[in-house]
Amino acid sequence: MSDCCQGGMANEACAAACCALSELRVGEGGAVTAEAVAEADLAALRALGLGPKVSVVVRRRGSPCIVEVRRANGPACRIGMTKALARRVMVEPTVSASSLA
Repeated sequence: MSDCCQGGMANEACAAACCALSELRVGEGGAVTAEAVAEADLAALRALGLGPKVSVVVRRRGSPCIVEVRRANGPACRIGMTKALARRVMVEPTVSASSLA
């Protein structure tokens, strides 16, 4: 795994708790913890509602990777991103498929 979820501060506890968005299965989700992406990509992800502590659920794996973005203050939406970009978005898995049905 690349740098840990906490702003690049890798440690064993974080490594055990975090994974790349691309590693989740369809129906699995979690909370975004960090993005190791270029500034332009970061701005685009933020504009689409993807940022720290935002809940996401994988709806399609591969390229494009389709994720449902669930914000506390608004309706859910789905966004697509390349698999390469999904590999750089780190999440703490927290949401099971059954809890979102």
